[in-house]
Amino acid sequence: MDFGIIVDGAVIVVENVFRRLGETQAADKVTIRDAIEQATFEVGRPTFFSMLIIIAANIPIFTLATA
Repeated sequence: MDFGIIVDGAVIVVENVFRRLGETQAADKVTIRDAIEQATFEVGRPTFFSMLIIIAANIPIFTLATA
């Protein structure tokens, strides 16, 4: 389950980076780096909150551990 949370967040960020790079027409390294940073910051907060919701929804499962 934790692997899925990590991969889900990474996939969202990578997809947005590729979308942003596809929209960027310049081949300048600085422009590409700025596009990657902007794409990462753009989905950072929503990705964090989606992971937080998934973790909160699974807290009952995490507390089922036996002694």
